[in-house]
Amino acid sequence: MRLSRFTLNGIKQELVCEGDRRLLDVIRGDFGLTGTKRGCDNEGYCGACAVIMDGKAVRSCVVAMDHVPEGAVIETVEGIGTIAHPHAVQKAFAYEGAIQCGYCTPGMVTTAKALLDRRPNPSEEEIRQAFRGNLCRCTGYSSIIRAVQTAGRLMSGEVSEDEIRVDTSDGTFGKRAPRPNSLSKATGALRYGDDVPMPQNTLHLKVVRSPHHHANIMSIDISEAEKMPGVIGVLTAKDIPGSNRLPYRPPGYSAKLVPTEPILCDTRVTHLGRPVAVVVAETVRHAEAAVGVVKVDYEVLPRHETPLQSLREGAAPILSEYDSNLMVTSHLRKGGDQAAAEQAIAESAAVVAGSFATPRIAHLTIEPDNAMAFVDEDGRITIMSKSVAVHLHRMQMCAALGVPPDKLRWIENPSGGSFDSKSVITCEGYVALAAMKFRRPCKIVYTMAETILVASKRARVWVNAKLGATSDGRLTALVYDFDLDAGGYEGVAELVMNRYHKCIGGAYTLPKAYGEGRMALTNSNPFSSVRGPGGVEMALVTEVLVDMMAERLGADPLEFRYQNAWKEGDRANWGATLDCYPYAGMLEKLRPLYLAATAKARHETTPARKRGVGIGGGIWGCEMDGGDRSTVWVELNPDDGVTVYATWADSGQGGDIGVVTIASKALGGLPPEKVRVVSRDSSLTPNSGPSVASRQTATTGNAICMACEALLNAMREHDCKTYADMVRKQRPLRYEGAYVWQSPAPIDKDGQGVPWRNLSYVLNMAEVEVEIATGKVNVLKMTSVVDAGVIHNPLAVEGQCEGGMNMGAGFALWEAFEPGQTDSLLAGGIPNFVNSPKTECHYTETFRVGGALGGVGLGETVMFGAPPAILNAIYDASGARMFDVPATPERVLAALARG
Repeated sequence: MRLSRFTLNGIKQELVCEGDRRLLDVIRGDFGLTGTKRGCDNEGYCGACAVIMDGKAVRSCVVAMDHVPEGAVIETVEGIGTIAHPHAVQKAFAYEGAIQCGYCTPGMVTTAKALLDRRPNPSEEEIRQAFRGNLCRCTGYSSIIRAVQTAGRLMSGEVSEDEIRVDTSDGTFGKRAPRPNSLSKATGALRYGDDVPMPQNTLHLKVVRSPHHHANIMSIDISEAEKMPGVIGVLTAKDIPGSNRLPYRPPGYSAKLVPTEPILCDTRVTHLGRPVAVVVAETVRHAEAAVGVVKVDYEVLPRHETPLQSLREGAAPILSEYDSNLMVTSHLRKGGDQAAAEQAIAESAAVVAGSFATPRIAHLTIEPDNAMAFVDEDGRITIMSKSVAVHLHRMQMCAALGVPPDKLRWIENPSGGSFDSKSVITCEGYVALAAMKFRRPCKIVYTMAETILVASKRARVWVNAKLGATSDGRLTALVYDFDLDAGGYEGVAELVMNRYHKCIGGAYTLPKAYGEGRMALTNSNPFSSVRGPGGVEMALVTEVLVDMMAERLGADPLEFRYQNAWKEGDRANWGATLDCYPYAGMLEKLRPLYLAATAKARHETTPARKRGVGIGGGIWGCEMDGGDRSTVWVELNPDDGVTVYATWADSGQGGDIGVVTIASKALGGLPPEKVRVVSRDSSLTPNSGPSVASRQTATTGNAICMACEALLNAMREHDCKTYADMVRKQRPLRYEGAYVWQSPAPIDKDGQGVPWRNLSYVLNMAEVEVEIATGKVNVLKMTSVVDAGVIHNPLAVEGQCEGGMNMGAGFALWEAFEPGQTDSLLAGGIPNFVNSPKTECHYTETFRVGGALGGVGLGETVMFGAPPAILNAIYDASGARMFDVPATPERVLAALARG
């Protein structure tokens, strides 16, 4: 033990504690300053825990109290500024859109202040170096760099806040308005899951996980664990009163597949880390100690690592519910059958082909997964987690736990990123079960290693494809097949598998196309959405083949794309005509930037460091496939503002500013302070659907417009101008908007029909440098051109574009997940301040008839064009044609050797 004396946020403090205790634990646990976040398992890698100590930014998770100098002056984000009195750094982060999910923001703010106190006018390179220990998964870093520079100018008086403040007196539509919760995130005031105060009698949970990739559970002995100090009980599948199976698709979606994923495994584990028991104890340490005492007897089974292995003759089914590991086979047939497409390829003047492989990828959110549950005052099991689908998850959990719908409530916590990781249930079933069993509040917080190990993943996909064209450069046909690794459970894979067929071919005219896709179980993490499943992979295939074809025909890559881009009246691969055709215009907008970039690359390339430029694009449907719906309530308030009730979850993508901006515009320019949002509680809100698939802007946005119009119509009809008028005339104050879109032609067995009403488009350009001796690729700059209709908030759109390009760079170059090996953000390959590219964003705005106020979502699409643009730029620079990602230095060197 030692007595530590230090000054914390201007107040002298004394503390008796163990010398090896982490400063992070002292700040959060002893002083309750939860603005300092816990992310990377005390590795000092993510920077979410950064504080200022004696004028320097330090990562408090790696600082033991023994190493805190006597009399040290420590400053956390709470000591820098408050919501009422924010510091210039915090204001700059809000104004520049450098805050999305906000989990990393307190560490960014403290690091920025320490830098600016030392260097008031830092260069971009100085900022990148100062922040090399900070990570952000959302922003792409460019906005953070701008925020630091803006903060420096504010602090020096070079600019005033009035010069950068956005006038929102007549609403926020079309303006670079900061998000409503920006300052609460920048000041550390917003409480995420692990920050929420819980009662002293809260129980803490840890999970007993399988050390095997594939095994039968022969027996589970919990007797010794239950005797351990502080242990209240150990739960197994036998304690679950319901089906213990999570249904991931709407009833009747498929006659073949049934729910198979258990909350706790009862007979078999299908991949590494599967849960077999849960220890419930008085403290985290008690629970951790007891986990190792639970005895599980396994019969280890062969592991099927790939679809090739799991589909080979004699391979035993991974799930006992099925007699095969082949879950789904799907097709695309356009312009005839397979023979017609193959004949078109054979008759083409030019044919290019490639075999592609994309990796399994983790979401790599900076906030570890967590959840709480308790029995509320109405006797309901109440779950709190960072779900992006509270109504859907409530339905799934009721089925699995055997709880009536009126006895389960779900609250969305503020979320430290999702990228669809919370489109599926993760740890919530454990706390709900424990709260039901022991009637005490329960909490679970994963480590980062645990979060990465057990969560669902972007699926690995293997694609073989060939593309044909005429001698004058017209595409003729596309033939392809792919194998999708669904992992240990079928999960959501079938729901999104058809997106692979819709996204291949991009926004290019193809008279004929044939494709076959197979979804197979393996002994790996289940597949789920990770920012555009299918769109990223198939954009990669499409755009590399298009580049290869341009080269084969001696055409410029951009002009070849322009020649084959969808034009008015063209039919998409799924056979439908579209409401608009913006892709050719996007290529026109990129053309002068592309010409300048290629000239610059030719001038600056050297034999040792070769530079190149590449292009990539992609498309995405902005509804749930085949139909979508959303319900919203809008209620008039006494100050003549409104409250909007909608489950538009905000995991960093901008759900809060989306609701405010659309309601503000629909009500004639209401200032944002007059629009309140209730969105996080299943008991207080209607079902607006999940925040996935870039669906909310169009679907819930239209529902908001409908509800606002219903309110305005009621006021006009009864000659009411104010809340007081409505009350005096006894008129209802709450109005509903129920938006429903149903496909007029559901997708058939040939993949033909109308899957979506709205599309968003992206076009990316990458400028890279290839180090010939090492194979290392440096992405110097990424440029995007996006069309998602009318832009509602340019600041939010810019944030999505920059973050998407950066995540796309990670997919192309660094990111991959391997069970048992990838146990940290660093190992996962998350991009950082040092290796992330400069970014530049451009837009075309083509009004969407089916969009909300002419706009649609783009959270997924923004990632699609970056990976193929980078691969094409690598080839342009060095002649190394890449088909497998990530394009590691070893793979680049191998491609260079192949010539």
